[in-house]
This record gives sequence, C-alpha cells and structure tokens, in this order.
Amino acid sequence: MTVGEIFTTQKEVNETVLRIPVGDKPEYFMLAINGIIEEASEAKQCDTRWKETSFKRKGYKYHLDQDKKKEELADVFLQLVNACLYSDISASELIDAVSEKIRKNVGRWLSGGHR
Repeated sequence: MTVGEIFTTQKEVNETVLRIPVGDKPEYFMLAINGIIEEASEAKQCDTRWKETSFKRKGYKYHLDQDKKKEELADVFLQLVNACLYSDISASELIDAVSEKIRKNVGRWLSGGHR
C-alpha cells in the first residue's frame, strides 16, 4: 500500500465508519496530535533497551516486543495521517514536506550546524 492509498483508506474510514468528514478541522487536528503523543508513548514502552545504556540499572529487566512496537508505530503513523486529513494536507504534500525537511537536515549536518 502506498502512502497515497493509506491516506485514501483512512479518509474512507473516517468518513464512512466514524462519520467524521475530513477537511480543515482544528479540533480533530488536535485530537490526532494528542493521539500521536499517546501512541508514541505506548511504542516507547515496547522497547526499554535504551534504559540499559542510559541508566545502567542492575537487575532491571529490559525488553523488546518488536511486534507490539510495530503495531504502536503504525498507530502513530495513522494518527499523523489523521492530523494531515484534518488540516487539508494531502499525501503528496506531506511527502514533499518530508523530502524538503530531510534535504535541510542533511545540509545542516554537513555544515556542522545540527548536532
């Protein structure tokens, strides 16, 4: 499934199943942003290996649930799609913005200005 197809499918789910038309809706945009934060927090809990190098706590059981982590990251992505749908941002506009941001970040890294 392409990013465009994901946007189309999510739009259909929102409008037909949830009965929430997409478009510029600040209140639904904010709900999607809150959803990103919640789902990202759940993804973080699926992989606690970072604590091993950051805190070096003895006896702590670090874990990775890769399947659950993928599921939660998919939820983050779908909430991002919703944030776009409720901001009148298309899949191609998002991809263009991501591509431009990567280009800018690489430029900063190469110039030593992004640490």
